[in-house]
Amino acid sequence: MLPRAETALTGDRLAWLDQRDYDDLDGQAERALRAAGVAFQDDNQAEANLAAARAVAPTHRAAPDAKTRFWLFALQAHGYVLLRLGRRQEAFEAFRKIIELDRSDQTKTRVLLEVLEKGEDQDV
Repeated sequence: MLPRAETALTGDRLAWLDQRDYDDLDGQAERALRAAGVAFQDDNQAEANLAAARAVAPTHRAAPDAKTRFWLFALQAHGYVLLRLGRRQEAFEAFRKIIELDRSDQTKTRVLLEVLEKGEDQDV
């Protein structure tokens, strides 16, 4: 049975749920991760989907627990605040710590840091 948020999906969007990006992750777990993304506006449903992914693949890097995700995004927000305060080096250190901890770059911090470093090189 599809989670509530998935029932409204059709065509390409429904096919997206079955797309495979992790060769080493069970298909059921990957679908549950994607379903969590679809259900982002319903915290309980998103967390239930993430729990389902962890149940199938408890040690896989793509299924971090809620506390870990929260901490990584909190550290990312801290980095943004440091940037706004003009404390670029401290912000870069925070972003580098996230990259070190989030090896699969689930938070997309690696891309953010690359863009910021390019801008620094070009004095933007």
